[in-house]
Amino acid sequence: GVLLPVIAQHWQANKAQAQQSFIMSLRYVSLLVFPVVWLISAFAYEGLQGWLDARFAQQGTMVLQWLCIGVWINCLAQMAITVVHGAGNARFAALLHLAELPLYLLGLWWAAHQAGLWGVACVWTLRAGVDAACLFCWCRQHNMLHTAVLRVLIAGGVLSVGGMAMLMMCDPLWLRASIAAVGLVAFGLGAWYVLCDDAMRQFIRRLLRTAPKRSP
Repeated sequence: GVLLPVIAQHWQANKAQAQQSFIMSLRYVSLLVFPVVWLISAFAYEGLQGWLDARFAQQGTMVLQWLCIGVWINCLAQMAITVVHGAGNARFAALLHLAELPLYLLGLWWAAHQAGLWGVACVWTLRAGVDAACLFCWCRQHNMLHTAVLRVLIAGGVLSVGGMAMLMMCDPLWLRASIAAVGLVAFGLGAWYVLCDDAMRQFIRRLLRTAPKRSP
């Protein structure tokens, strides 16, 4: 919502400002979304079991974990497609989705017959990944992403998706909880030193200093 008019306003007159707004939106989305999908992926079985029952949890855990990966990728891709629309190039997004549609529908049909809901979730996540890759390549070609930022984005995406895939293969709760804790610590460090700029770090420090302290 907020990013679209900013990109539209500055695309021609002040592209540096448009680029800065785009990168800032990626930072905020990463800070807000990743911890949520990470924890949901780590404790998908327990969440589904508590919400419904153990039988549903056994059938739905892998589906939910794949959807967590897809949602994470798709949230980042939403920022990129907003840039495409704000730049007045909605035709590219439309043609991209039209090109994806036949293969996507064929993949859904095949996966549904071969693996059921789990396969459908995999295909949707794969489509989200292809969509994100194409949109971010467009942004790179139009100088909305520096090479260094793109490398950080790719490295972060590979590590985060790899971590959630690792959670899928871990069955014991204690192991998933340990991986989840390590992942959150690693994300916190990466967020502090990579995602947060000086203004964001100063804001967090002020919040910590002004937080009410418990009396002994």
